[in-house]
Amino acid sequence: MSKRRFYILLMLLVTGTGCNRLHRDIIARIKACEEAEPCVVDLKSITNFDWDTVYIWSGIPNLEDITQAIGMPYEFYEEFTHPIIFIKDHKIAFYENWEGSVEGIVNNQIFVQSGAGNSISGTFTPQSAIFDGWSIGPKGSKYYILRMRNDDK
Repeated sequence: MSKRRFYILLMLLVTGTGCNRLHRDIIARIKACEEAEPCVVDLKSITNFDWDTVYIWSGIPNLEDITQAIGMPYEFYEEFTHPIIFIKDHKIAFYENWEGSVEGIVNNQIFVQSGAGNSISGTFTPQSAIFDGWSIGPKGSKYYILRMRNDDK
């Protein structure tokens, strides 16, 4: 491997290029239908990998909470983030740590809500990970809502 390729590869690994692709895809899906009623965000159709279960946190969990929820060590923990973790056959198939803050809302933050509008953290299957999505706020301080569909809570 040439020295140049090695440094490019190293830079990609260190900077995390390509991280939070799913976050961008969800926001792009919401922006694509923003003029209409809340658009449908189906995680199964947005993801390009197989998964059995997805764990989503609206709040900022600690490592112990994550490990307990997914039933295995989570070595990708980042403080002050909202993880989304996809599991396939009891292994982590994909994850992202979405930026968050304990002080307030971060631009482009995604919140997950129950059908009643309460912020939740949840476990979903490919069949149940279907949400209504929309944006709130002006450019520069916009955030996004994913509200569970067909939920009586």
